[in-house]
Amino acid sequence: MSAESAGQRARDLSGALPEGLAGHDDRPVPRKRLLAALLTLNIVAVIVAVVVLRHLHDHTLREAEVRSQNIALAVDLNLSNEINKIDLSLRTVVAQLNQRVSLLPSHIDRLILQGLIRQQHSLLPEAEAWSVVDREGQIVVHDGDSAANFSIADRDYFQDLKSGRSRGLLVSRPLTSRLTGQPIIIIARAFRAPDGTFAGIVAVPLPLSFIDSLLAEFDVGPRGVLALRDRNLGFITRVPAHARTAMPREGEARVSSQFQQLVAAGKAQAVYHASSPFDDVERIFSFRRLSNAPIHVVAGIAKDAVLESWEHTAWSLAGFLGFFLVLANAAAALVYRQWRRQRQDALSLADSYERLERMAFYDELTGLPNRALLSDRMRQSMAECRRRNGSRLAVCCLDLDGFKEINDRWGHAVGDRLLFEVALRLRRCTRDNDTVARLGGDEFVVLFSDLGDESDACEAVSRLIDCVGEPCSIGPARPKIALSVGVTLYPSGTAEEPDALLRQADQAMYEAKRNGRNRMHFFDLESERFLRERQTHYDRLVEALAQGEFRLHYQPKVDLRSGQPIGVEALLRWQHPQRGLLPPSDFLPVIESSELTLPVGEWIIHEALRQQQRWRAQGVNMRISVNLFALHLQRPDFVERLRDILQVYPDGEPGMLELEVVETTALEDLDEITARIRGCMELGVDFALDDFGTGYSSLTYLRELPARQVKIDRSFVRDMLDNANDRALVESIVGMAHTLGRQVVAEGVETLAHGVPLIRCGCDCAQGYGIARPMPPEELPGWLATWSMPPVWAEAVRHDVIFFGNGLS
Repeated sequence: MSAESAGQRARDLSGALPEGLAGHDDRPVPRKRLLAALLTLNIVAVIVAVVVLRHLHDHTLREAEVRSQNIALAVDLNLSNEINKIDLSLRTVVAQLNQRVSLLPSHIDRLILQGLIRQQHSLLPEAEAWSVVDREGQIVVHDGDSAANFSIADRDYFQDLKSGRSRGLLVSRPLTSRLTGQPIIIIARAFRAPDGTFAGIVAVPLPLSFIDSLLAEFDVGPRGVLALRDRNLGFITRVPAHARTAMPREGEARVSSQFQQLVAAGKAQAVYHASSPFDDVERIFSFRRLSNAPIHVVAGIAKDAVLESWEHTAWSLAGFLGFFLVLANAAAALVYRQWRRQRQDALSLADSYERLERMAFYDELTGLPNRALLSDRMRQSMAECRRRNGSRLAVCCLDLDGFKEINDRWGHAVGDRLLFEVALRLRRCTRDNDTVARLGGDEFVVLFSDLGDESDACEAVSRLIDCVGEPCSIGPARPKIALSVGVTLYPSGTAEEPDALLRQADQAMYEAKRNGRNRMHFFDLESERFLRERQTHYDRLVEALAQGEFRLHYQPKVDLRSGQPIGVEALLRWQHPQRGLLPPSDFLPVIESSELTLPVGEWIIHEALRQQQRWRAQGVNMRISVNLFALHLQRPDFVERLRDILQVYPDGEPGMLELEVVETTALEDLDEITARIRGCMELGVDFALDDFGTGYSSLTYLRELPARQVKIDRSFVRDMLDNANDRALVESIVGMAHTLGRQVVAEGVETLAHGVPLIRCGCDCAQGYGIARPMPPEELPGWLATWSMPPVWAEAVRHDVIFFGNGLS
């Protein structure tokens, strides 16, 4: 198969998703579909059956709840009606007694009173004999036996009415009648003397057998119960008769916890499900408190009796469902076997061909064309440009910024899904005649065909950068995506082969990374020459580090109020064998844009600590400040690497080392940088915020970064003698830093005169050529011996000092 035909075939298949990630195959998979359909059918059938049964179950229980509520309501109405009749008669008798109470107990016309009681009793034949009781509890009139003469002073209901604990109508707990020996409840009212004092009661005994007969009229079904409870949930009575095999004692308050909780919550009526504490039968209960008496009616319907018909329906439905599913699955199995015999041979050859083709021309992870198919596409597009005069091809080499950190932080699984997402976004923002390919790792190539000029290419690449840079969520991960893009145009140079164009685009891409990432860079011959020179310079710097050609010079820092030296800043120099001592501006930009930042930065820290040991041996104990490259603090293992360096010098004091960072160091992730700074400070190392005021988020970093010291950038200090704005800025920075508890160092003190306004605005320390130029380490002890407080500073301290804070010392 030729490259062109293979490429065309691959292009036809390029819309497919990768098998490894998406689990998708272009050819139909009837077995999976059939199994999925059968599984869906089985699940749907079972779910429908369960839903129907659940609905029937709930409906049956709801009907039982309504039935229990209706029974409880009917009992409430009957009992309330009976109690109302008794209460009406009691009120009639009590009214007569209130008019004649002064005649009791000796002069009352007992015959008249007894006649009145018998008249009321005749209206209530269900009650036992009525009694009129005086204030001492002695029965003075009795409807049944005129000779009855005994005391009820020991009865609770009499004591409640006499003491006033119960007012109005009283319904007692179950009692045993002293006349008949049968269980009764007493319904009574008190009557009073003309002065309002207690004079006695009128009592009506109501047999529980009568109440049982009322309750027995209601059908609660098999194993159902009807019960009455008093105000304290004490037992009064319970029917039907079969329930009496587990009858509680009269007054016993053993009830279910649900019933107790509902009554305690103040509920007058409610429905609940519970097992009876007497026979362990689970029932659907409904209770109501009578409207005219402290009695609770409890109606319970046995749940198993209610659900008997539902269980029969459930078993019938389960049998039918099982039979249906067996038939459906068997029929589907027969259909699949027949199809498989007819289809298997035809698919085998096509499947093998397609797999081989995808392996040869497509990336397995993203489904994009690989390097082989990309080369074929580039040759076709270059030929098209040659045929069509004025048409241009843009070859774009793309690399994801920070992809290694994403892999390290969230793992390779998230990294792979991120690459797949990037591939989708690239295809989404390109045209049908463009090509998106993956070379490997996080490198992609995009071919934009049929462009007019460089501006068209610039617009297309900007679209890529914006599309890929949109927020991305992969599970719990929220990686930030950015692209560095190198672009070369065809025809525009000497390259006539795809590999040469790819090399040019790759060089331009690396230049985009060096210029700050997340941008594009177009290849040109001048840039190529510059890159070669830069690479030569880089190789020479690697050699200089290996041969020990780097040096550290030290510039002192002094306290403005005392004039005492408080430390030195270590500054990098290159002792070139031919060119002599070179300043950092000649070589530092190359180091900062390459991986040399890590070894050079660690060499600076090592050398500073070694020099500190040498000075200590000479009696000079001086704090050293070291400038950190941004890449150091952006490394997750920086705190551990710093700890290892400090352990090499066990005699040193970590507190005598200070690391200086610039604001741009924290731009990537302020929270992570702050956490690493705090980790270093736990080792005893201090931090200073260098070049303060030059960044766009100075106030944010002054507040968030835990730096002990703030160094005002030399650009503000240098002109403050002549520029009122710079002087005002310096004063503001000093005030803010002191408010936040930071010590302030002014850089760029070029003359001693600069120190005077700094002292007046409260600045703590100063550094610059006006104090001392950077010097080799061997010259520092001599300088210390000759340095003294300048008189102009001493005069400013004595007369004009204005201190704006409590700067750390």
